[in-house]
Amino acid sequence: MFNISDFLQKLSKNISAQESQTKTICDAVLQHTGIVLDSKNIKIQNAVLYLQISPAEKSKIFIRKKQIIDDIIEAQIGITDIR
Repeated sequence: MFNISDFLQKLSKNISAQESQTKTICDAVLQHTGIVLDSKNIKIQNAVLYLQISPAEKSKIFIRKKQIIDDIIEAQIGITDIR
């Protein structure tokens, strides 16, 4: 029989994992560029990090893209590219 509490517990774990990934990404970007990202401007899809930020901020991030991705991979988050 389907148990709703098990479902909600799994959902809660997924949400906290996503929050942890988002915080790690924000920290890596802040460390290398000084840009403070809002978690609602971050989207991860198919191992690609999509940022909904200004073009000036994106340029600054793309300059340090390799270092940021290296930090994210080191934290065991499966991101291969930033767009």
